Amino acid sequence: MAMCTTKGNTSSDVNEQYEFFWSSDSPFSQWYFADMTIDGLTFNCAEQYMMYKKAVLMGDDNIASQILEERNPRAQKYLGRRVQNWNQLLWDKHCIDIVKKGNLEKFKQNKYLRRKLMSTFPKTLVEASPYDSIWGIGLHKSDKRAQHKQFWRGTNFLGYILTDIRNYLFAQETD
Repeated sequence: MAMCTTKGNTSSDVNEQYEFFWSSDSPFSQWYFADMTIDGLTFNCAEQYMMYKKAVLMGDDNIASQILEERNPRAQKYLGRRVQNWNQLLWDKHCIDIVKKGNLEKFKQNKYLRRKLMSTFPKTLVEASPYDSIWGIGLHKSDKRAQHKQFWRGTNFLGYILTDIRNYLFAQETD
């Protein structure tokens, strides 16, 4: 199955430090409740924005409306999996930008969360989900392999996106 692609750092720098996260109570999670307004619509978490944009991208207005009304991130994800007219190539082309935009707004609009994100500098953020090899590394942080990028079973797309957002916001603050 084809997946989204991003330019993650795939080097195996032995000096690289990681900030692991995984659970809805982490401010770096897509499921962390943080209201944000994007294009005139209010979302309760980055997951809701991602699933809404997935439905809109595929032209499924019915599911898009249901996602906007749903407050539970797990249910939002479920609805996102029910999107009609699925086109994997189209999703692959846009998913990274969608997740970047949602998370950029999440951290721009929520000062507390932005401070939490900035406090991770200079570490690389890593979604240490043992169940997600697309957005995470496919390993739990307690797994010794999680400390070594070459052993990751996933792409860490979300971690790299958050690291890029942090670095972008840091540069904006220092200008």
